Amino acid sequence: MFAKVIIDCATNSAIDRLFTYEVPSQLIDRCAVGSRVKVPFGQANKTRIGYVLGICSEVDNSFKIKKVLDVIDLNPIINEEQISMINFLVEHYGASYASSAANILPKVDDRAIETAKQFVNYILPLASLNILEDYIEEIADKKSLIKQYEILSELVAYGELEESNWPNYKSSINTLMRNKLIQREARAVVLHKDRICYEQFIELNKEQTNAYEVISSNYNKARTILLEGVTGSGKTEVFLHIIRDVLEAGKSVIVLVPEIALTKQTLERFVNRFGNRVALTHSKVTQKQRKQIYMQAQSGEIQIVIGPRSAVFTPFSNLGLIVIDEEHDGSYKSERSPKYNAIEVAIMRMRLHCGIVLLASATPSVSSYYKAKMGMIEHVMLTQRAGGASMPQIEFVDMRLENCVISTRLHEAIEQTLKDNKQVMILLNRRGYSTFINCRECGFVVKCTHCDVTMTYHQKDNILICHHCLSRQVVPTICPSCKSKRIRYFGDGTQKVEEYLNNHFGHVGVSRMDIDTTSSKEGFNKILTAFNNRETNILVGTQMISKGHDFSNVTLVGVIAADSSLYISDFRASERTYQLLTQTVGRAGRGDTMGNVIIQTYEPDNSVLLDVKLGRQKSFYETELEFREASGYPPFGYMFTVMICGNNEDIVIKKAHHIMDYFKYYNRKKLFRFIGPTQAPIPKLADEYRWLITILGVDRDLLLLYGRYCIDKFSEHSAQVKINWDIM
Repeated sequence: MFAKVIIDCATNSAIDRLFTYEVPSQLIDRCAVGSRVKVPFGQANKTRIGYVLGICSEVDNSFKIKKVLDVIDLNPIINEEQISMINFLVEHYGASYASSAANILPKVDDRAIETAKQFVNYILPLASLNILEDYIEEIADKKSLIKQYEILSELVAYGELEESNWPNYKSSINTLMRNKLIQREARAVVLHKDRICYEQFIELNKEQTNAYEVISSNYNKARTILLEGVTGSGKTEVFLHIIRDVLEAGKSVIVLVPEIALTKQTLERFVNRFGNRVALTHSKVTQKQRKQIYMQAQSGEIQIVIGPRSAVFTPFSNLGLIVIDEEHDGSYKSERSPKYNAIEVAIMRMRLHCGIVLLASATPSVSSYYKAKMGMIEHVMLTQRAGGASMPQIEFVDMRLENCVISTRLHEAIEQTLKDNKQVMILLNRRGYSTFINCRECGFVVKCTHCDVTMTYHQKDNILICHHCLSRQVVPTICPSCKSKRIRYFGDGTQKVEEYLNNHFGHVGVSRMDIDTTSSKEGFNKILTAFNNRETNILVGTQMISKGHDFSNVTLVGVIAADSSLYISDFRASERTYQLLTQTVGRAGRGDTMGNVIIQTYEPDNSVLLDVKLGRQKSFYETELEFREASGYPPFGYMFTVMICGNNEDIVIKKAHHIMDYFKYYNRKKLFRFIGPTQAPIPKLADEYRWLITILGVDRDLLLLYGRYCIDKFSEHSAQVKINWDIM
């Protein structure tokens, strides 16, 4: 028997392929498709770990075939569907086999994955019942052996004891084991599913009921459905009802949520209804816990996994539903190899399982909106807030007439809101204290020595930090260029806003939520719990505060620098600004009191901001689609981006134009359009200079084939630079 194996350490295309190994007779019963194996690899025959993706009985014997050394796990770690996912990542995204396999698995070493299982120790009799009873009678009156007496008496009565229930009896247990009277047995923990708590489900209103009926009309057909609902319309309650139906049918569910929306509040909604059938995975979960969740999903012990994009690979064998909450969020697209889109993977999986992909959002991606408009996916809408709540009132403040981070109007609104015993949320999507330091004498701006970006001032530690490579610099007291002392701080970050709020409203409790305050395992939940319990009444933060939070006492939302993201070098800038503002606006007035939103902007006549203020969602999407169609951008075409990076700027520029020659030469039929080569939006990052080429085309498969072919041709001359590419 022979195994077709991919090696997990494959770092280049030459070795990222299937290798054939002979399976020794003693391993034939254990080696199967999906097994992890140890194999000799390379000229030095170093022991490597590989994954068996195929089994065959005959091979070409014209060359020497090496033998599998060992099978690592007790059972195959990858199932047939996961192999299909690996092939999908390789074929659809041009990813390597090795990175694809590593991405769908929890991080594993050379030990069997079963070593991560949870075990409970039990105490069992070893000697016969007569011997135990005689010993109990012998020690009954000996006070020094009272613990041994108690253990054995219970053991004879019940037949076995769970050792964790006897925490102060360790010495006595060890003594009885040495005397061969009892024995210890480790048993794997098996979850017994909690019942579904039907009493926790909220009765749906008419609009929610209509949405539920449309979605639940057919659970046994591959369907993709966009559930578009205004903020606070109860989308979560709708898909909780759908999840209940899927579980009752004996199937499993994956719920994808952006990492920043994985809150304690989110988890409680699921656990209150589905108990221990739910497992949560995210970046703070330990590797051992990831392995446990993986095995529990494989065995069917759990039925719901909630997590960020990587949870889409959870190995459920009977998958009925994948919910993608906040489906517009950019985090569902991986920026590291393999550069997959979790939504596309979800759709691929549910085609295999004949189930539903439910895309939920108040502000769908332009791509999803277009597919729904063209009838490519189903579209269900919720147009009213649940519970009779009203949409908030929105007003603009023209910051050209102000000179403080918090405008007079917003300050007054905060005062009034606090007098009314309500809460406030403030969005500023920039962390730190000041965004740059400038010399007023010569104009010098302090930049990162490794990146072509300004350093951000963090007041708490009195340090300058680069938000891209994380390098640090001491805050200068004189200008490094002209030696002037006229150093000034410009730009506003969340720390400066927090300082202002503490100076004026500190008595009510002010908290800040950004990456600096949520880096610890429980940092995120501590901040939200304090706000929910009214220990703090003003919450300022970056985009972390804009998603998934439901605080009924928040009646005022302030947005600072609302237009800051409109002019970044990205064709999706308007879309992302509209989504961020609309989501943030939706945090206000979710209870009985109408909410108010104050948006501070230097461009109050901007059409995107006006669409947010006036609730012109359809108008925004239609305008955006017109722009995309005229430019050939997604969803009307596909983009293949090529980043050329290196330590020598002149060489990077030369190589960028050189590879461009290849693209032009092989575009004889004029099927593709080019943008560049041009400097990347961040021209230098972590000591590497970066140039960018963008290629547009209407046939995705052809564009991917063409792009990779040209890069492979160029790679023969690509010394001194790195080539990174992506397709969307």
